[in-house]
Amino acid sequence: MLEKYGDEVVIDDRDERPGFKFKDADLIGYPYQIVVSDKTLEQGEDIVELTERMTREKKIISYKSIELEKGK
Repeated sequence: MLEKYGDEVVIDDRDERPGFKFKDADLIGYPYQIVVSDKTLEQGEDIVELTERMTREKKIISYKSIELEKGK
């Protein structure tokens, strides 16, 4: 969905602990992290955690709201 708006998407599906993956994402400098986890899935199948790297602000949102924002 994000790629259709020209965004680069990287999926980290390595067999590593989440903290290790988050640290790598910060070192690489990805501006946003979208996390799908058991915690978010408990809240609904379209719910994700969005973290902005610069502010460390975290939001629990529907991934569909990202698409609506990008489609403006």
